[in-house]
Amino acid sequence: MPSQTSSNKLSFLFPNFWGDWLLHVVIWSLLLLICGYRGWDWLFFSGADGSLWIAVLYGYFFNALLFYGNAFFLYPRFYQGRPKLFWVLSIAWLLICQSIEVLIDGAFGSFLIRVPSFAATLSLAAGAFWVTLLINAIFWALGIAYHLPLELIHKKREHQFLLQEKLEAELAFLRAQINPHSLFNGINSIYHLIDQQPNQAKETLLQLSELLRYQLYECREDYIDLDKELLNLQNYISLEEIRKGENALISTAFPFSKEKYEVAPLLLIPFVENAFKYLSHYPEKEDNRLNLVLKIEDQRLVMHLCNSFQEQQKQANALEGGIGLENVRRRLNLIYANSYQLTIKKEAGQFEVLLDIPLKRIG
Repeated sequence: MPSQTSSNKLSFLFPNFWGDWLLHVVIWSLLLLICGYRGWDWLFFSGADGSLWIAVLYGYFFNALLFYGNAFFLYPRFYQGRPKLFWVLSIAWLLICQSIEVLIDGAFGSFLIRVPSFAATLSLAAGAFWVTLLINAIFWALGIAYHLPLELIHKKREHQFLLQEKLEAELAFLRAQINPHSLFNGINSIYHLIDQQPNQAKETLLQLSELLRYQLYECREDYIDLDKELLNLQNYISLEEIRKGENALISTAFPFSKEKYEVAPLLLIPFVENAFKYLSHYPEKEDNRLNLVLKIEDQRLVMHLCNSFQEQQKQANALEGGIGLENVRRRLNLIYANSYQLTIKKEAGQFEVLLDIPLKRIG
């Protein structure tokens, strides 16, 4: 981003500002030691008479101007908003530094009288022009390239942040659709009880208030205590048993574990809703069955849910419709990606759901 300095960007790689600049000092010092080695000779500059150090130092001065001019001035100020102007100024900066350095080479070489004449010195300097240009061009390019990995890291993190925000918004929207849907059956249960069993209607209303409290206040986090999620599921089943318990055989088995786990909220209840909604209503109670078994195995929650249904009954197949089930399938993909398993079968008058999701251990 144009407003973010390179020092801030370097914090992705190094712990602080001084650590960044310490790295620069170390790299430049190593290069200086290598280039100033006493055994080197560079045209009319020699390590033997000490002139090589002087040439290396002012050469380094121009290398540094090219590198830091691009990295900390031209690139941050012009590249994002005015890239054409950046390239014009940057190339002009390279040519200016190159020209001044070549003139100094010629003047300094003549001053040391290591060549017969000033003309010969200029000839040698002109011959070295392309080599000097190559070295300067390397530092010039490094000043530009200095930003590229940092920009990639920054853009990648920004993309991940925006993606995370999008997923969180989508999950919140899906939860908002599921929450009221899971309350409809509870309201219907109370409606049927008000005239016939007013006392039980009051108790059922308290259970419904617990469902509301859980869904409005407890489910705002991405993960919730598994025990709370299972208690919410038990409350919902209790509401449904009041409405259908006399006409169906309903059996449930909930897990018990000394370990504490977390799970994404409101993933199980849509499947149970669907099972009650399409539970068969044969004359004989024994023909209408709903069986729910929950287990914890190897830090995973396994749910096996079966319910009978009638073939002539119009089904909103879990694979084709139903707001709750479609949403929960989408949420499973968003939260657990490839780490969950969901199998839904419809055969011989029976719906069967097998769900296997990972659990997060608490502590």
